[in-house]
Amino acid sequence: LTPLHERARSQAEIGQEIRTEAARLPGVEVSIATGFDATKQIQIQLTGTDRAALDRTADAILGIVRET
Repeated sequence: LTPLHERARSQAEIGQEIRTEAARLPGVEVSIATGFDATKQIQIQLTGTDRAALDRTADAILGIVRET
């Protein structure tokens, strides 16, 4: 992670971007917790029965996180 003093956006702003982008993915329910635990700034959980869809969604979300 980028050190806190070097970040251009807050955890809440990044969380909102992830929510917005992930909401575009069909069948995805998004729940993101930010700022509750210093060791887990953003926590994302994906559940479902279609492993291939979960993998695609995880890859898409990972791309979003890496871009931010």
